[in-house]
Amino acid sequence: MEQDITSSPWALQLAARVEKIDPPATTDICAAAVLATVALLDDERSRPGGEWHEAVAAWNGERIRKIVRRGRASAWQRAQGPDGVTVQHGGAEVRAFVPSPMDEAPEALAKLQIQSSPLDEIELCRALPEATGLFIAVTPLVEMSWGKQAAQCAHAGQWAWMRSDELIVQRWNEAGRPVTIVHPNKALWATLADTAPRFTTVALPRFPPARKRRSLGGLASLSDQIVGTSVWRPKTPAIVFIISPRVA
Repeated sequence: MEQDITSSPWALQLAARVEKIDPPATTDICAAAVLATVALLDDERSRPGGEWHEAVAAWNGERIRKIVRRGRASAWQRAQGPDGVTVQHGGAEVRAFVPSPMDEAPEALAKLQIQSSPLDEIELCRALPEATGLFIAVTPLVEMSWGKQAAQCAHAGQWAWMRSDELIVQRWNEAGRPVTIVHPNKALWATLADTAPRFTTVALPRFPPARKRRSLGGLASLSDQIVGTSVWRPKTPAIVFIISPRVA
């Protein structure tokens, strides 16, 4: 699918369910955003020959822009209509929608608000928790709304899923795709950043089918700064990907 450079930018939009009573925690929303993004990319309908493939490939050949909205009550229920995948994690529900030009988003999605409502206070940690799976650390150096954090974590999760070693990804899939979102304090952030390879622009395959992540041509740029490294813990690979948005 060729894109007109003058057309509206493409985006993968995500919507989080945020009810007035008992709203989800920020970390749960961020983790669910990661899982919803990966689930949509890994869906049979997103693979070559699938009904979503052209749209996903067109978006994944650009800047993998993501927009996070929020919905509740009947608006959330209506948002389940447009094509996409809904994932639950902890107390959060997030739906990833099939990418489209921003000005062509389905009405039920476009009506959901983008502005983030206040949620829980983030508690910064001094050490990584004892857990296995994919770890995504959010920088303490840039203030971000929970919606922005969710989008950045989804970027990092997508990058981890698409670019990590095949065996690591397979074991992560088999373990149920465990994800841990951490908010390190400045000291831990500095330690993680110093020990991880640094990238300011990351090359991504245009859209790799399952088990062939490195086989296709066409590159996309991720304009946010990503710092990533991988470590192993018992039974399940633990991958640490640190996302730090570029400050314009």
